[in-house]
Amino acid sequence: MTSPNRQIVFDSVSKFYGEVLGVNRVSFALDPGITSLVGPNGSGKTTLLNLLTGLIKPTRGSIHVLGLTTGQPVELFRQVGYCAQFDSFPPGSTGYDFIFWPLRLHGFGREQAARLTDEALERARPCRLESARHRRRGLAGADHDGAAANRRRNMGRNRLGRVGGGERGVEQCAQQFTGR
Repeated sequence: MTSPNRQIVFDSVSKFYGEVLGVNRVSFALDPGITSLVGPNGSGKTTLLNLLTGLIKPTRGSIHVLGLTTGQPVELFRQVGYCAQFDSFPPGSTGYDFIFWPLRLHGFGREQAARLTDEALERARPCRLESARHRRRGLAGADHDGAAANRRRNMGRNRLGRVGGGERGVEQCAQQFTGR
């Protein structure tokens, strides 16, 4: 089922949570373009997105995204942008920490990570980051929607664009790709 012009390939993928079935023997191949994943609550949409991005591993089967397996997280996330249905930040972290530490974990030196973090925060200036730059996440709720919107807008620069959950995420994806 793998083909060089396919962006996403699921080959007989199953995911079990202990005894509970998440998805069973899912197979599909997507060509470039816009695709919507629609279904009722509990039908496995979030499980499929989590499998696609490597956040969870399949119990059986294989997944390829842009020719990469989901077992190659560094390479995968250089190509794929992912906006989860809900934003989640570790308690007590700052916006600066949220950008800086993943860069360090991915091998960037301290100075380069600091420079890139400052550049990212500068691009998000409409969120009043001058005062919120080192504010604890729990106290920066007023900046939440603007920061999330900026992250979503900037993620469109990745090769696969972005995948996301929820009605709001679908709307934002459509706006990015259609320009409306």
